[in-house]
This record gives sequence, structure tokens and C-alpha cells, in this order.
Amino acid sequence: MDNDPDTTTGTRGAGAPEDFAVVIDARGAVMAWSAGAGRLLGYRSEEVVGRPAAYLLAAKLPTALRRHLVAGQPWTSDVSLRKRDGDRVKVQLRGMPLADADGGTPWIVTPAATTYAAAPTDTGTAKLWDLTLAQLPLPVAVYDDEARFVACNQVMSRAMGLTQEEMRVLTLWGISPVPPLDEIDRLQRQVVRTGEMVFREEQPFRASGEVRDHAWSVYLSPLKDPAGAVLGLSALVIDITGQYWARRRLAVLNEAGTRIGAAAPPRTCGGPASSTRADADCCSSPRSPTAGAAATPPPARRSGPSNHCPTESPGGSCGTTTSG
Repeated sequence: MDNDPDTTTGTRGAGAPEDFAVVIDARGAVMAWSAGAGRLLGYRSEEVVGRPAAYLLAAKLPTALRRHLVAGQPWTSDVSLRKRDGDRVKVQLRGMPLADADGGTPWIVTPAATTYAAAPTDTGTAKLWDLTLAQLPLPVAVYDDEARFVACNQVMSRAMGLTQEEMRVLTLWGISPVPPLDEIDRLQRQVVRTGEMVFREEQPFRASGEVRDHAWSVYLSPLKDPAGAVLGLSALVIDITGQYWARRRLAVLNEAGTRIGAAAPPRTCGGPASSTRADADCCSSPRSPTAGAAATPPPARRSGPSNHCPTESPGGSCGTTTSG
């Protein structure tokens, strides 16, 4: 059984270059192809201009995007594109409808502007937002762009066995230098360096503020300003101890079942070389081995005098007379 922790890195796919631009005519054919589009997908302009733009798609367009196309309305959506080498790339694009001399609707497709959500600024809403994070029943902590502790909620403070003041400006490894926190500390530095989210499942271990072992799911997410610069990261932790041990028990049962099945001798009827009809019936029927005989119908009763001899006659014959 595999006991290694599961680590998943969240990827957004390649971003479209700023000079990515494609013009598509009202019939759906490519009219113009920019250098940025060529760098992203690997096609030269002569390979795509005049061809259906659908050739560049690696998957169906989202339903909402198709509705906007039919209505001739601007759209912003993730689109899966096929590169010249056969690979796929997902990019967020924006389509703007144009007008041609014939009354058709060409489109110009460019990269969508990337924005990042910010906390509420309204006083009342911001207060509720702060209370939500503070009172969230899951451990959550915030670190700066050097992976140093900034703040956490009460649940995380209890799990670590330290106050926020005691953890301030320390890295996770500085707060609790015990495995597997060294690996999580490394992943936190990776998040602020790459700007990519990381998910990891940890095997049971005992945090410094806990009295028993817990298995955890850890979500490390970058925190970005509206321009996309990484300002720090958040660490959200979910206790999955029950699910962890349930999966372990199921794995043990599956392994035991496989071993028992491999060790069990094959079922035979009438011996290894038997191939009679009776043995075939025996093996294909859920009845006991004697059930076949018990179920055999008796011979039909004949009409007329019976030839059955209840006792042996003196002459050794049955149902006959000897003339003297």
C-alpha cells in the first residue's frame, strides 16, 4: 500500500501573451493571426489564415460562451486550444464582436484581463469578513511573501499550542521544527515563489498543541494583489483522520481478499479430469452434490400386472408358473 503523502500543485495553464490576437470572420474562418498567437500555439500565419477557427479548439466551447456567440455579445471565458505539436493549453480569452460591410459579425479574440479578488471594503461587510476568518472552525493561518507567520485564527493557535505573538515573523519550521512540517515549510516557500496553489494530504502526526495524532489535508494558496503580485500565502488545514483510517481499513480488506482468492483451490466436481454431463450440472448448479440424484424422476409406472417381485420365488423366477 502506498503511504506517501499526496501533493498536488494547482496550475492555471499558460497565460496568453499580451500580443495574442486572432480575428475570425462571420463564417468562422481565421482572418488575421498575430505573432503572440503564433508563439503560444506554434502555427505560422499561413498555416491558419483562411482555415476554420474550430480547428484550433481542443475541446467544446463552454455553453455560456456559445450563447454569447449566437447573441453577438462580448464574452470572457476559459478556452482549450490545440497547439501545433498536439499539446493542449487552456487560456482565458475575451471575444469582442465587430461589424463588416455585409452585415456579418466578425470577432476579435484577445487575452482576458486577469483580476484577483480583494476583501470587502464596506465597513459592515469587512467586519463580518474578519469575524468569519477569526471564527472559522478550521485552522487557517496567513504568511507573508517570505513565508513568515503573520496571523491565524483561534483554532490554528490551539493546534500549534502557541499564541499569535509567539509565532509572529517565524517560518513554519521556526515555529515547530518537527517533521513533516519541514516539507510543508518548503511548499509554502514554493507557493510564494511560483504563485501556484499546493494541496497536500499528510499522514497522521501530532501537532505541538494536540494530544493525539491527526491526518490533515493542507491547502496552501497564494495571496495576490489586483495586478497579480504575490503578497503572501494562506494555509488552510482540514482534519481528515476519520477518512484516512477508513481508507486504510478498506485497503487492508481489499488486500486480504486478493490473497485469499489467490490461495483458494479451484472448485471441481467429480475429480480434476471429470467432464461428464452430471459433473457439469453439479458445477453449474447451487444444489448439493447429492441433489442431482435426489431430483432424478422415478421410472414411469406401467399399466397392467406388475413384474415386481417382493420376495424371491423358490424357483428363482418371478411372475411365472411352471407346468408339471
